Amino acid sequence: MKKDKKTKLYDLNDARPQGHYASGQLTSEDYIRRLKDDMNAQAFGVLSYLFPNGKREGSEFVVGGLHGKPGRSLKISMAEGKIGVGEDFATGEKFGDLIDVWQKQRNMDFRDTCEEVERFLGRPFKEKPVVSTQQKNNSRSLPPPAAQYQYTDEKGIVLGVVYRYEFPDGTKEFRPWDAKAGKNRMPIPRPLYNLVAVSGSENVVLVEGEKCVDALQARGIVATTAMGGSKAPLEKTDWSPLLDKSIIVWSDNDAPGVMYGSKVGAYLREIGVENVQVIKIPSGKPEGWDAADAVTEGIELEILSQTEPAQLPKGELSFRIQDWQANIYQGKAPEQEFLVEGTFPLSTSIILAGMGDSGKGMVTLDLAVKVATGSNNRIEEALGGTVLSNGNAVIFTAEDDKDEIHRRLEKIDKKNRRKNSKHGLFIIPLPNAGGPFAIVQDSRDGPAATPEWHAIRKQLNSIHNVKLVVFDPLASFVHADINADPAAGAFATGMLASLATELNATVIVCHHMAKGSARDGIKTPEQARHAIRGTTAIVDGMRGAFAFWQLDETDGRKICKKLKMNYERNVAYAGAVVKSNGPADRGVRIFIRNKETGLLEYRNRDLLEITTPTAMLLEKMTHTIAARAVEGYPYTSTGMNGVWELRHTFTTEFHTLPKNSVRDLLQQLLNDGKVRKCVSKGSQSAKWLDIPGGPFDRGDGQHMHGSASDRDRYS
Repeated sequence: MKKDKKTKLYDLNDARPQGHYASGQLTSEDYIRRLKDDMNAQAFGVLSYLFPNGKREGSEFVVGGLHGKPGRSLKISMAEGKIGVGEDFATGEKFGDLIDVWQKQRNMDFRDTCEEVERFLGRPFKEKPVVSTQQKNNSRSLPPPAAQYQYTDEKGIVLGVVYRYEFPDGTKEFRPWDAKAGKNRMPIPRPLYNLVAVSGSENVVLVEGEKCVDALQARGIVATTAMGGSKAPLEKTDWSPLLDKSIIVWSDNDAPGVMYGSKVGAYLREIGVENVQVIKIPSGKPEGWDAADAVTEGIELEILSQTEPAQLPKGELSFRIQDWQANIYQGKAPEQEFLVEGTFPLSTSIILAGMGDSGKGMVTLDLAVKVATGSNNRIEEALGGTVLSNGNAVIFTAEDDKDEIHRRLEKIDKKNRRKNSKHGLFIIPLPNAGGPFAIVQDSRDGPAATPEWHAIRKQLNSIHNVKLVVFDPLASFVHADINADPAAGAFATGMLASLATELNATVIVCHHMAKGSARDGIKTPEQARHAIRGTTAIVDGMRGAFAFWQLDETDGRKICKKLKMNYERNVAYAGAVVKSNGPADRGVRIFIRNKETGLLEYRNRDLLEITTPTAMLLEKMTHTIAARAVEGYPYTSTGMNGVWELRHTFTTEFHTLPKNSVRDLLQQLLNDGKVRKCVSKGSQSAKWLDIPGGPFDRGDGQHMHGSASDRDRYS
């Protein structure tokens, strides 16, 4: 698409569409009949979209059930006159037609089902999308779409649609639709256009905009474009269908187009496309001249022979500063979602660190089982926090084989909940699956992503609702010196962070502590963080880190005595969030190894029932007071902002403590000088609590005045 000032691309992430049913057609028998007929005409495509693990057996489509796992318990007819009729023999659920199947598989009401089916079928809509207040202020009434471009997968199943609107003043707007999610937004990841033709061709022309693709395709030249054209962030597009092809990049004849051509060409070479060429635009062509213009002039074959190798001009950036004005950060900021409360956020990459034999593999396996098998009516806990998100979980383990994984699952999932879970638990033991593979390796130009990484990324993006991905251990997947080379560490962690954002999942990499840390001993979370093996770029590049360390014999014996159990070596551990870019429970957690399963189990609650170590409570209170001061909402010793009054904003240990106990703990911190009463900027009242060296202690802390809900937003 052209990049003139009159063209806008809207990404309506919060909008809700209005389809045919908005005109009252849900009650029309003719409307329902036509919707069924359109679905029946591509019954296999509809069922394959709903159940990617299903398959055709004669005139039936079979799958393992509504949850979509492989199997044969659910059977749906594709025979003429009976399309959509079927039954899930495991549950007794019956279906009358494909609309019924869609509704029950998605667990949606009839209205939303019809809407999503219409979008899947790529039908044009009679009414414009409903947009947010801010978008209404920046938009205008839409005419009927001048064009709509369907983005499909290689089999022709619609993944998204882009609508083009043209206005009398010559301006244009483009608005996307995600058919899979049923939302006005671009799909995640963004597919390439014209994938059916691309999948069957060895040579592909990459252009800017669907109009240019269609023009070349009409001349028998296979072409594609990224959704969003030259303004599309390269990392948000799934480029994997181009990995084994020869690519010619044909950008528009303007400054942004020239930059895009060089940038996308270099990017494709970086991710593993070996043959990438860029068109040399003939001199004398007007501003904005593109592939569609060349087709009109009849010179497309001539220009396709005028190419040069793709490379990013030296000194150029992959982004425009002007595209990132602060006005894009408007409205209420999205709240941080968690996989495990206060421990593992979603859309983030996390290091899980520990010494050898600490049981990191068992911890991640236990977490994956709980993420995949959890339900709304059962509370699951992991690492001392509540599992808040459920979905598919994927583990890549380079050290354990299939038999060992089987033995571990048998121990920690004794009730075999994984068998009937509605979510998938995928565990790939690489010793049985072709051996470990690198996702990062050294190259002549420094660390680079491997083709295996792009293949893994593509497969993960094809699985719906992935919430957890684990790579165990990190060293087996990075064939670059991440322990000594900061560039390699930063590159690897950047890739993992991008994957977490793409999937809206937690990506955990298991990593080792430095060998000397076992000898020297670890006493605090700060020491544990510094003991994580490798350059600081590894920890700094991840959004968070959780570390385990073995308690020394003295502390271990004290803990075991309180729990009325015999002390043994390698049985008592501490753990904590040692790095977090957002809200987190940074308190120290005590774990005891279960002799039967080998799993480290959280025991703080048991210890509290006996007696909570005062040192632990003091440390947690100090951490929370410091964090609150940094955010600009400090506590006071008493009153509406007092530590007792806001005890619910502390970790759970404080919620049930008596009032005098909480205030005694604070007084001890004040007496020891670990917490001080300070003034805020512009105030003379020394009442706000902070730690030595904190913003209020330095005199530059400013209290963020607001409502009680503002002050208590951590509750």
